[in-house]
Amino acid sequence: ELLAGQPLPASQLESAILPARVRDYAPALLDELITRGEVVWWGAGELPGGDGWICLAPVDLAPLLLPDAPEPADLLGARIVALLGERGARFLREIAEELSRDALVPEVEVAKSLRALAWAGLVTNDTWEPMRAGAGRRSARSARPMRARGRRSGLGRPRPDVPSGGRWSLLPARDASATARQLATLETLLDRNGILTREAVANAGFPGGFAAAYRVLNALEEAGRCRRVYALEGLGAAQFALPGATDLLRSLAPRDQGSATVRTLAAADPAQPYGALLPWPVAATRPSRAAGAWVTLGETGPLIYLARGRKSLTTWASDALPEAAESLAHTLAGQSTTIQRIDGTVIGEIAADDSRVQALVGAGFAQTPSGLRLRR
Repeated sequence: ELLAGQPLPASQLESAILPARVRDYAPALLDELITRGEVVWWGAGELPGGDGWICLAPVDLAPLLLPDAPEPADLLGARIVALLGERGARFLREIAEELSRDALVPEVEVAKSLRALAWAGLVTNDTWEPMRAGAGRRSARSARPMRARGRRSGLGRPRPDVPSGGRWSLLPARDASATARQLATLETLLDRNGILTREAVANAGFPGGFAAAYRVLNALEEAGRCRRVYALEGLGAAQFALPGATDLLRSLAPRDQGSATVRTLAAADPAQPYGALLPWPVAATRPSRAAGAWVTLGETGPLIYLARGRKSLTTWASDALPEAAESLAHTLAGQSTTIQRIDGTVIGEIAADDSRVQALVGAGFAQTPSGLRLRR
């Protein structure tokens, strides 16, 4: 519910975002919610390397949070959308068979088109398996063997790197009331953030911008569902908070110097405020909330930023750099990571006794000719 409608990087959904919130998270938990019809997912844009932005929402909230659906990009996609609209949910094989009545359409082409339609926010599935991060990069050896088919079907066998998953269907119909959609979006943002600012509304891409949101927030304030506050310094006077949010802020006493903690989050995680609610501190490179990037946060701000591709590292001077490197290494355990640049400088040009290099080596990175490689 707190992540409802928030675009999230698919590659980090199950490796960082959900495990940070759900103890002992397992992929079967998400699949079960989707299969039982309690949660629906839709795509919000495709990215290179089989990645993309994905949204999750409880099924009752989805019609209020769904964006306008675009037109299919090609004829095959349009035929699939029309078929699902007429016949309802279908498995991949059923879709391919229906489309092949006039002319052969190989399943592998149908699977590709379904994934493109899913990233575009046109179709969904009753499981997350077809879009699961890394599924498109599985080797043929690790793929589940498929049952041989009779020759009379004439249909191409789907490749192991294009999983078929469960039943494909169109997304729920979007709620026709623009007012209801605006209200649901802002209430979702309030629930997620506690305190809503102009920057948070702008980052969410609210239709009409903050001017349109301001009118709805005023109405919510009059109804007693939020209150106008000035809680976050430097973020403007137009701030709205849930009842109790400011009391919670006041209860957060400063930590002792020895109890400082660090945590590594996906850079696009809504719990990571930099680049959205707060500006990035000055750095040698330009961090961003890119899918696949990571940020290690300390008590006073970001400590480490690892760019998409896990080759370029940005640091901010801090005594907590060794703890930040430990947190980053723990989060990336099992992933292929070779850092080639630190703060824009090639590793080979940085002295071995540099505090940044020493922090990474102490966390488990090994010096190699290609850079600092994280040992598995």
